[in-house]
Amino acid sequence: MKTITFKEILEQLGIQSSDEFYDMMKEHWGYGADAILTFNPKTGKAEVGTIYSNDWYNVDCGKVLLLRLYLPDKEKFDRMWEELYYSAEKELERAQENQ
Repeated sequence: MKTITFKEILEQLGIQSSDEFYDMMKEHWGYGADAILTFNPKTGKAEVGTIYSNDWYNVDCGKVLLLRLYLPDKEKFDRMWEELYYSAEKELERAQENQ
């Protein structure tokens, strides 16, 4: 099985910059909801969705939660981008090691 990177996930989603990623995620938050980015190790596909802020993510669904965000402030997101990128990359590595 080929190992996938977070950069490849972004490419799969048609994202070429942190600004585009922010805009994509922003569509999924608000009114008590967070945006989530998940990865299915069996299919190699990423998906963006919504989950209510007070809900737990179902770890038994077969998908790995890469990021969960509610960041209405773009400046804060820009400051956190490298940390978010690193975190998602590590989650991908762990998920693929356990396959």
